[in-house]
Amino acid sequence: MAITSRRLTSCFVLAMLLTFHWSSALAKETAEKNFYALPQLKKISIQKDTVYQTKGYVVMRYECPPCPKDATCATCPPPYIVISTEKKTIQYPDQMGADDLPVVLLNIPDIELGKKYRFKLKSSYMSLFFKDEPNLEVVAAEIEK
Repeated sequence: MAITSRRLTSCFVLAMLLTFHWSSALAKETAEKNFYALPQLKKISIQKDTVYQTKGYVVMRYECPPCPKDATCATCPPPYIVISTEKKTIQYPDQMGADDLPVVLLNIPDIELGKKYRFKLKSSYMSLFFKDEPNLEVVAAEIEK
């Protein structure tokens, strides 16, 4: 039986569709592999050079107030936000709930209080609240619709 051009084309198209479907499924699985709900993210051991994804509301935003000229001011933590599973607002870190997570925010200025985002986070060398524990830093944020 001779292989016709039409059969060869059909086989090629089928192979391409299967490859595309498999690579799309693999990409989705890889993207979702490091997705954690906030309560889960708080419980895992943060690994260096790993990107984590989560969703949450921005419930607090902190930036160190300016220090007046010729004054001696206390050392501040780096700028950070607190993300939560609940839509609420807090004013102080001691108001954080069990599922709230503070994350360092250095290079993404347009994050708005009260909005829900999908975050990409990575381990940070910055220390929040002057504790020796791994912290996460926002590397990307996309507003949830």
